[in-house]
Amino acid sequence: MHYPSMQVPKRKRYRIGRFYGLNCRDDAPEGSFRSMENGSSADAPLFRVRRRRTSPEALDGNPCAHLLAIGGTGVPVLLDQSGTIWSGGHCCSRVLPHRLSFSLRPEEAGTTAQVLDAEALRAALPLDGIFRFTYDRDAACWQRDDGGGVIPDGAIDCQPQPGDGDGLEIQASTVLLSSARRSMVFLGGWVCIFPDGVYVNAARLHEQQSLQPDLDYGAINVENTCAAGRLYAVPCDIDGVSRSVIWADVPPDGGLWVDTSAETPTVSAWSQSDGLWKAVQPYIRLEAPGIARGLAAGDAVDFVCRLNTEVGGEDELTDALNGTAILTAAWHDPGASGRPAGTNDYVVLPGLVSQPRTIFLTGSDNSFLTLRRKMPEMDYVVECQNRLWGCRWGGGVNELYGSSLGSFKNWSVFEGLSTDSYRVSRGVGGAFTGAAVLGGCPLFFRADSLEKIYPSAGGDHGVVTVSLEGIAPGSARSAVVIRDKLYYRSPGGFCCYSGSLPVRISDPLGKTWLGPTSAGALGPDYYAAVEDERGMSWIYVYHTETGLWDRQDLEDLYQCLSWNERLYYLAGPGQPLRCIGEALDSDGLSWRVETGPLGPVLCTKRYVSRIQVEGRLDPGAFLRVWGSYDGESWVRLGTFRSSQRRTELFPVFPRRCENLRLRLEGAGGMELAGISWLLEPGSDS
Repeated sequence: MHYPSMQVPKRKRYRIGRFYGLNCRDDAPEGSFRSMENGSSADAPLFRVRRRRTSPEALDGNPCAHLLAIGGTGVPVLLDQSGTIWSGGHCCSRVLPHRLSFSLRPEEAGTTAQVLDAEALRAALPLDGIFRFTYDRDAACWQRDDGGGVIPDGAIDCQPQPGDGDGLEIQASTVLLSSARRSMVFLGGWVCIFPDGVYVNAARLHEQQSLQPDLDYGAINVENTCAAGRLYAVPCDIDGVSRSVIWADVPPDGGLWVDTSAETPTVSAWSQSDGLWKAVQPYIRLEAPGIARGLAAGDAVDFVCRLNTEVGGEDELTDALNGTAILTAAWHDPGASGRPAGTNDYVVLPGLVSQPRTIFLTGSDNSFLTLRRKMPEMDYVVECQNRLWGCRWGGGVNELYGSSLGSFKNWSVFEGLSTDSYRVSRGVGGAFTGAAVLGGCPLFFRADSLEKIYPSAGGDHGVVTVSLEGIAPGSARSAVVIRDKLYYRSPGGFCCYSGSLPVRISDPLGKTWLGPTSAGALGPDYYAAVEDERGMSWIYVYHTETGLWDRQDLEDLYQCLSWNERLYYLAGPGQPLRCIGEALDSDGLSWRVETGPLGPVLCTKRYVSRIQVEGRLDPGAFLRVWGSYDGESWVRLGTFRSSQRRTELFPVFPRRCENLRLRLEGAGGMELAGISWLLEPGSDS
């Protein structure tokens, strides 16, 4: 007699051996994760925990605490919260507009001290902090104990008089006058800080060369007002050498000749080489204390004046000195012993005065002279082709700007030369949302359009407006160039722009809420800190070579600097510097990923009889596996630890279900090589 044999349910093994990062879409491919925290697809097709971040104490010799901005085009340049610029371990103190205060604490009981000369204390205390000084009676000064500075006796009033060896603690505190978000733009060896409009010679600073105020560092905007003393106006040549002016209908023996016989008087000078009188441009040399502070030859300067003179000629000088002129020479007297800085200042500008004039300046509304070098107010500034370029929208202004060639100080030089400044009004309205440089062209974005400038060596720059998906408002710092492509956050998601039209790259993020974004780059990887609906910033990483996305943890990328194959960033103003790419381990990092339903999709019940997680754990790390059956709450399926770094199979035994999702979580380093499972069909119900 033969008994019927039982059919063993057919089992089939499925395996995921390739992982595709974060993909929140319902139709995401198998091998992608619906949710992720602190994961990385950098080693795809393997999945691993991201590397640990570090907090360096110094960067290229610069302190890394309490920073406001970071940047650099060859060497790092750091800006701290006292407005001090650092490069190569050297600093230029308090270059931003600020308020400086001192607190004095004598060590001798019953002694009081107050500041008489704040500039002397400023020179002795270039950095904020608490410093101890000791009084030296023989030298009649206070000497800093660390040898960093000396304060003259007359700069501090101590009662009673200090004795030899008395101690004094001084605390210097700096408060910046503006809390605006700073950005640094580099032109050659110079760094310009916006929106303050301050510049520093970072190349000389890095080489520890002495920096001169108003020459190596200072403000781009200059306003010199001569309101007391005398102003001398002298006719001269282009170099400032005095020349006499003769008004006559016949040629004189020398000097400048103004031919009065002509219908329109012309100014001529004798040319020895040509043997004839040739028309020339006359110039005026203006001499007054402090008139040339911060100015140089080639600067475009606005003159505003109202004058009284000893010998008449008020109208002549007023006509010559009101308006904009290009200086052909300028000299600022650095001063010397017994001679204050600026005493013998002078500037030279095109113009004509009939004779030397002496003008009394009283400071009242009817006797003053003001010189201004102005930079337009701009929303965003970039460097391209040895110029700075900027944009402005608001207050009836809708313009693009370009500085003079090689000069970040001059934005109003218009002489018909290829080196001139640039300014153009645009017809398309809307606030600018960001700026970048790609392919040698400055790009200025609105939310729905782009202004693209084509610089020309001949000075005839072109600009076109392109309608496209631009940078989202509040995401100006998301624009990062990686390998000749621009990545940024648009109103609809993240885009990649290569010069024609942008391509959306954030589809795998699905309906993830994307708020204001700032970003940086580490090699080919795009790091973006994106605010969620609660205002918390999550770091997302886009691997440009594979097109995969990761989500890491809560952190902001307030300012970023890619240098030396690492990404340095600030999480906020006044925060210490952080580094991505220095550490090669994942020690102590908590991580988590969630899969979609394990396939294949069937209409019947099925039984996942065995799950194997193929992974490699670092020593001390652990892996915990959770399962969700048919959308129910998560159930722990197993916990695994490893005492050595090796690839292992972690068996998991789930229960029968229609669909199963997995959550893998743990702490420490982990590499996930595969997930496999045995699937056994079940009944229809």
